[in-house]
Amino acid sequence: MPPLRRIPLARHAPQLLDRRHVQQTLTARIPDVVVNRCLEDFGQLTADRVFIVVEVVSPWSKRRDRIHKMADYADAGIPHYWIVEFDKVGAVSVERYALEVRKQAYTHVEPPTAMATA
Repeated sequence: MPPLRRIPLARHAPQLLDRRHVQQTLTARIPDVVVNRCLEDFGQLTADRVFIVVEVVSPWSKRRDRIHKMADYADAGIPHYWIVEFDKVGAVSVERYALEVRKQAYTHVEPPTAMATA
């Protein structure tokens, strides 16, 4: 399997990602974080190369991130979708979803439970 590379795409997306690497359409999404297979030089980042998409939720983006973007990423066939959210005191929660290919929709993935130690 080819090595993975992380591309941070937060607020400064134009500076962090060369736009030639993203296939743009009228409904293109630019997530906050993408984990994908490595690309050849000047290769386009397409959905079939992406393993995980992460969105960091803002107060004004909750509906878009939880409904619209989730549906778009599922339609694109991206295997994993994570939602990161901060509460008022700065604590972080991460919700993980895995794509059910037959349903073309995400299912919530529960975090592993801590194992008891003897």
